[in-house]
Amino acid sequence: MGMVFATYFFTPPYYSFSHEVLKLSLWSNLVFLGDGIIVSLSIEAMHRFRNRYRRELRLITSSEEQLRVLNGELSALVEKQRQTEADLKILAVAFDAQDAVMITDSQANIVRVNRTFQQITGYAEAEVRGLNPKILSSGRHDSAFFTDMWRQIKCTGAWAGEIWDKRKDGQIYPKQMTITAVKAPDGAVVNYVAIFTDISARKKYEDEIRDMAFADALTGLPNRRLLLNRLSVAVSASARSGQFGALMFLDLDKFKMLNDTLGHDYGDLLLIEVAARIKSCVREVDTVARLGGDEFVVLVENLSDGMEVAQQGASKVAEKIREVLANPYQLKSQPYHSSPSIGLCMFSGTDSSVDDLLKRADQAMYRAKTTGRNRVCLFDSACTDYRNELAGCPPL
Repeated sequence: MGMVFATYFFTPPYYSFSHEVLKLSLWSNLVFLGDGIIVSLSIEAMHRFRNRYRRELRLITSSEEQLRVLNGELSALVEKQRQTEADLKILAVAFDAQDAVMITDSQANIVRVNRTFQQITGYAEAEVRGLNPKILSSGRHDSAFFTDMWRQIKCTGAWAGEIWDKRKDGQIYPKQMTITAVKAPDGAVVNYVAIFTDISARKKYEDEIRDMAFADALTGLPNRRLLLNRLSVAVSASARSGQFGALMFLDLDKFKMLNDTLGHDYGDLLLIEVAARIKSCVREVDTVARLGGDEFVVLVENLSDGMEVAQQGASKVAEKIREVLANPYQLKSQPYHSSPSIGLCMFSGTDSSVDDLLKRADQAMYRAKTTGRNRVCLFDSACTDYRNELAGCPPL
């Protein structure tokens, strides 16, 4: 339209031109108008192309940024997957480690156990899955023990200690166990994990160490240390109950001659046999101890609350021991005869110390030995002069 107006205003009036000139002028204007339209359309097309290019460029740029973000997220996921796989491998190794592992649900029903659990308990996983761990109970612990255990788990989330359990074959064994509560983010318990080890070997070793400290290595009898402990307890118990007790001190006659003639091996065999014979003469609650060499002590408690009855009972036990020990022995292929000298001392309450009681029984034994051997001698006031007076301690 701009071209048309331009032609109209800048071209002289049509009536001033001839017909040919007018035709030529109109044609030129039409050509000029067409060129303008073409140029305008071209410019408009260029604008549209540029705008579309810019939109596509922005879209490409945004896509590239999204791609970088997605690549970063994918890399993070891949790394997390690798770490998870590594953690699972570690957990798999830990689950099948030397310690037994038992996993329960929140209701304490077994859901998983590892190979070590099966080896220690004797139960296959299929046998215990869905069951309560009570099937392992040995019966050695009362309800108060388990009440305290669960109270600690609920308060602290864990418990650790020693417990006695039972294997599938019925054998009772000790174990060191830790129980941990596994909780969800909201604090609710989802699982309990128990990890334990069989400490039977350790307990056996501890018993051996204790035996070395409190037992005679040759005969297995309590040694001096354990005897003094038990005698102290017996004296205190006697004071509370009013019951009399008795202490017997035994020494084998002519034992040194056996060692000198046949050797210490035969002497050891005799001591072992003497220990067994003495134990056969007393109750299980009584104590038979070896002080060393050929010296033995017998502690008998709760004889009677009357002195005379208690003394008669103790004398019978002592005489029985004397008779049994005086019977012949067979040491390997060598027959042998021996006898004991026994000193007997009664006690009631805490009027006398443990050392005094041992000294009195020893004094009575010395009187038995110096008045003919192979006899029982009861301590009384005439025996106070230790190993000097030869009279005053009548044999029973």
